[in-house]
Amino acid sequence: MSVLLSNWCDLAQFMGDHAIKVVGLDLRGTLIDPQRKDNLFKVARSVLTGVPPALLESICQTIPDLVIQRYEHEEKVCDWTLMTCLELIGELRTLGVETGNLDLESLYSLIVRDYFREARHLVDDDELAALIAACNEMNIAVHIVADGMAWRESAIFQQLFPASSKRIAGFFSSSMGGINKLSPRYYQAFADALSLPVSHVLIIGDRFDKDVRVALKAGCRALLIAPDPRAPLTAPSLNHILPAISRSFDTGVILGRFQPFHLEHLRYARAASHRARTLIVGITQPFGANSREPGRERTRQDHNPYPYWLREQCVRYALSEAGIRVQAILPLPLDVESLQSALAPGTPIFTTVFDRWGEEKEALLRQSGFTVYRLEVGGKTITGSQVRTLIGKRDNSWRTLVPPVVAEQFGEAIETYLIDGRR
Repeated sequence: MSVLLSNWCDLAQFMGDHAIKVVGLDLRGTLIDPQRKDNLFKVARSVLTGVPPALLESICQTIPDLVIQRYEHEEKVCDWTLMTCLELIGELRTLGVETGNLDLESLYSLIVRDYFREARHLVDDDELAALIAACNEMNIAVHIVADGMAWRESAIFQQLFPASSKRIAGFFSSSMGGINKLSPRYYQAFADALSLPVSHVLIIGDRFDKDVRVALKAGCRALLIAPDPRAPLTAPSLNHILPAISRSFDTGVILGRFQPFHLEHLRYARAASHRARTLIVGITQPFGANSREPGRERTRQDHNPYPYWLREQCVRYALSEAGIRVQAILPLPLDVESLQSALAPGTPIFTTVFDRWGEEKEALLRQSGFTVYRLEVGGKTITGSQVRTLIGKRDNSWRTLVPPVVAEQFGEAIETYLIDGRR
């Protein structure tokens, strides 16, 4: 029975349940459209001007299937483009067709040049970068797996996905492994290169015969992008499982004291980024306790040990590291006057509600004339009070409750402000 993953949450649940450590994303057909159709004929026709077009087109249409049939079980085939060129020239010469000065190297160069010019991405770069960042937060590395020459495939990926290129953990290709991508040994070599059991590797591809079936034979998990009853795991399209599939606003607002910024805040920001392309982050109680703000417990001085500048920097670094676009980070007291002066009318504000204070905050925002959208992110798992308590006890486990970049860049300042402030 086939299991259909219809969104990012389904994929995240699956990866967690099966202890996935690495995702291998297939390149051609899954992330990019190489514009294969008529590509060989178009290139060959441009240089073989003496060959009747109908004859050349007929030959070019048969070559890809011929290459697969001839080399599918040859483990040492590392570049299908090269084999295609070789077979075309051989077929033309067998038929007695004059190829002139056309040789293997020049035909290969022309096809590669056309590949770089014509290839198109099938998914949005920012969306893919967000998927990679979301996997990284689960301690899952994302690699690109491809056939062909490593330099060519990595270059086309960088050309089409500049943001995602900065986030992938690595690139694996047939030329690097010296193994045909249609052989199960390819994926075994991929797992071996990462010192991982194959069962901890998830391969995502668009072809059952060339990607999924081979990966399953190797012992990997495999997700097919296209519903198919032969595959145990499928998804309607890669766009369905990208984290940010439902963005409906150009800009949205999130609010918080961020005392300090922790992983629950990051989950809130990520959920909001699924609804808006860029975020405005309002830091409430920016300059200490504000009697005009509701939420009596939250205005106590010992609940607000961190100055605005430190919170602003923690937010900026954490969201940048997570690949979340930020338009502005603002000091924003929670009162009607401040809200109306800082935010444009009609700007959507995203909230999460875990307690009575959340209800009060939503009411205040609506009274200020803003449309409020409540995000469903599940139960609350971390609180600022919990983090501050651990810091006060000098328990370093607090660092596991905040984004790694916050602990690395600002850990000492966070500890100093809280501990020294209590003396």
